[in-house]
Amino acid sequence: MKILCRYIIILLIVCCLGNISRGQSRDKGDYAPPVAATVANFPMALKGTSSIFYMNGTYWTANDHGDLIIYNIDSTTGEILRVIPFDIEIEDMEEIAQDADYIYFGDFGDNLGERDNLRIFRLNKGDIASGIFDFDTIEFWYPERNRWNRRNYDCESFVVGDSNFYLFTKRWNSLDCEVYSIPKRVGEWRANLLGSFASDGLVTGCCYLPQFQLLTLCGYNTSCKPFVIIIYDIESENFLDAKKLHVELGNEQGVQTEAIISHDGIHYYLTNEYLALVSSYTPPRLLNLDLSPFLEDYVNGTGEVHRLAIAETPCQQLGVFPNPTTRWLNISGAEGCKISIYNMRGQCVGEAFDQQRLDLSSLPSGCYTLVATAPDGTMRRTTIAKQ
Repeated sequence: MKILCRYIIILLIVCCLGNISRGQSRDKGDYAPPVAATVANFPMALKGTSSIFYMNGTYWTANDHGDLIIYNIDSTTGEILRVIPFDIEIEDMEEIAQDADYIYFGDFGDNLGERDNLRIFRLNKGDIASGIFDFDTIEFWYPERNRWNRRNYDCESFVVGDSNFYLFTKRWNSLDCEVYSIPKRVGEWRANLLGSFASDGLVTGCCYLPQFQLLTLCGYNTSCKPFVIIIYDIESENFLDAKKLHVELGNEQGVQTEAIISHDGIHYYLTNEYLALVSSYTPPRLLNLDLSPFLEDYVNGTGEVHRLAIAETPCQQLGVFPNPTTRWLNISGAEGCKISIYNMRGQCVGEAFDQQRLDLSSLPSGCYTLVATAPDGTMRRTTIAKQ
C-alpha cells in the first residue's frame, strides 16, 4: 500500500490507543515479544510489496500499484527468480489469495476513500501454465460508506471461503476492523457487513488455515509498529465469534508489515514495504516470525493458544554465528542443551546434544528455527539462515 508521508507522520505523533476492548484479549505480562526477523532485503523493484502467496512449490509476491506483475522470490536471499507480467493495470492491489481452481487478486485498497472501482480479479490456475491469461472481474461496493466516513473503507486483506470472500477492512478513522462478505462469483455485489472487532491498528494482511481453524492477521499500530492478531477456534467461517489474541511484535518503529503466510500455523513469513520517514527509511524485506510460544500446542492439538507468553529464561544467552551461514554454525549459551532445528513447515530436520558447532551442509538453503532445550525444560529459540 502506498502511503503518503504526511499520513505516516500523523500516525507517528498520535498517542497509542489503550487496551483492546470488546472481548478481545491482548497479551500482557513480563514476556519477550516475538520479533519478525529479517530474512533478506528485497530489491527496490519490490518496494511496494503487498502480498505473499505460495504457488508451484515456491513463494511469490507483487507490488500494490502499476502493472499487475507477480514475482517469484528466493525465500532465503530475497532475490527475484522469475517474473510473470499480466496485461492489467491495478490501482491499489493489496492481497493475493487462492483456492483449488483460481488465484484472486484483491485490487480494493482505498487509502483516501475515493475509489468507486473496488474489484477482485480472478484467474484460472491453468492459465499460468498455458501463458494465456483470461481474467474475470468481481466488483463490489460498501453501502455504509459516505463522504464523512469514507476512509474507514480501505481494505488490504481478504479470505477465500467456500462460497464467499471475507473482507477485513483497514479503518483509518476508528482503528478497528469491520468484516464484510461478498459472493465468490463473478458479478457486481453489495458488500454485506457481518460485524467488527477491535484491532487497535491497521489490518494489512491475513493467512487463513482452515485445517487448524486458524486465521492470523498482520498490521501495524499508530506508532507504525507491527502486530499480529490470532483468531482461532473458527467454526463455519465465523471469524467474528472466534477467539482472538492481539500480539504486539518487538520490532522497531517503521516496520510496515503488509502480508503474511504460513504452512504449519506456527512459522510465518511476512513482508514489509519500503517506508521513508523524516530521518530514516526501512527497505522492502522478507521477514520470519516464530509464533510457537503461542500456537504450538494449539496447532498440534495438545492444548490451547497461550494467551500469556512468559519469557523463557535459560541460564545463558543463546548466540549463533555466523548467521546466515553456508555450512558451519557456532552456538554459545547452549551447554548441556538439546539442540533441535525446524524448517518453515515445522518439521524437525536436525537434532544434537551439547554441541557448540553444527554442520548444516546437508540442509537446503532457507530459514530455520533453532531451539535449545535445557535439562529443566526451559527453551530458547532463534532464527537461522542457511545459504
